[in-house]
Amino acid sequence: MERALKPPRPPTPQLCLAAAVATYPATSRGDPTAAAGAAAEANGAVMVSCHCPVDSTLRARVVEVLAAVRVSVPIFGEVTVRGASRAEFTPRDWLGP
Repeated sequence: MERALKPPRPPTPQLCLAAAVATYPATSRGDPTAAAGAAAEANGAVMVSCHCPVDSTLRARVVEVLAAVRVSVPIFGEVTVRGASRAEFTPRDWLGP
């Protein structure tokens, strides 16, 4: 019995999480856009856009990332698969009670 192959998808949830944590300067994670881009590259994708404003307060914030990956599809050849994701990060929760 053959197993069906899962279609490739951009790793956008991982990119969002990398960027979300970096939006809080106290994490020392650097630039959130660079964090998302590095996560994309490590997963064989390209970050297309990242809405991830830095905020030094403890308020919750939402980041949005769009990524793409090129795949080879029989008959159609090379195509670009895009994926988008959002993540919320609350520094107060990260800091603990």
